[in-house]
Amino acid sequence: MTQSDMRDDILKKRIDEFEETLEERLNDENFQSEETDVDFYLEDVEIAEDDPNAPTDDEYGDMIQEEKKDVDEFDNEAYDRYLGAELSINRGDGVIRWRVVKRACGNNGEFIGWSHNNPLMDSREYWIEFPDGDEEKLRQM
Repeated sequence: MTQSDMRDDILKKRIDEFEETLEERLNDENFQSEETDVDFYLEDVEIAEDDPNAPTDDEYGDMIQEEKKDVDEFDNEAYDRYLGAELSINRGDGVIRWRVVKRACGNNGEFIGWSHNNPLMDSREYWIEFPDGDEEKLRQM
């Protein structure tokens, strides 16, 4: 909504009605159990692995999924989309070509930086190699 929309009495009334309806629907009192002797939440219930009533993996079927790790949790650099990338940059009257060869590590042996969907927020650093064999550390492209 723009400020001019907010000055419109009809739109302002509709917004107020919407907010009242939303507040009523999201009111926590609408989602409480009638039972008063309930003293646990569904999240608190744990099924022991040796419980005969626990569903088997076959009964779960395709609902079982392996836990997926964040890209930066992998020790294997093969998951990094930039590794092996070959790029060229126009500089002056020529073109400079280089290839990303590996992630840069700090003194502690851990990778430098974190990946992010927004390239401006991605802080990873890489080693790049030029055709003449020289290498240089470069912050994420």
